[in-house]
Amino acid sequence: MPMNDAVHNYLLKQVGDEDLLQEIYAEFLTSFRTGLDAFRAAMEDQNQDRMRRAAHTLKGNASIVGETAMKQLAIDMENGVIDQKHDVYQNALDQLEDAFRKCL
Repeated sequence: MPMNDAVHNYLLKQVGDEDLLQEIYAEFLTSFRTGLDAFRAAMEDQNQDRMRRAAHTLKGNASIVGETAMKQLAIDMENGVIDQKHDVYQNALDQLEDAFRKCL
């Protein structure tokens, strides 16, 4: 699975084992996809609280593995939801999904 060098080095330093690193990153990808799906479902239901919580969870997941660009996009999503700015969180979501696809 593609992982940029900075993320790879960060995780390898944290866990010290390549196989474990790959397991952790695979779990990140699975949980991140679930979070993106949860955000989209909350958008369809127009549930601002669930949208905010999903964005917050995505932010944490990206942070844990050192995906700083994805973390910032999740922050932008969360802030867009809080500020009730549909164009902001929609744009951040689109960019985040593009970034996520590059990780696959």
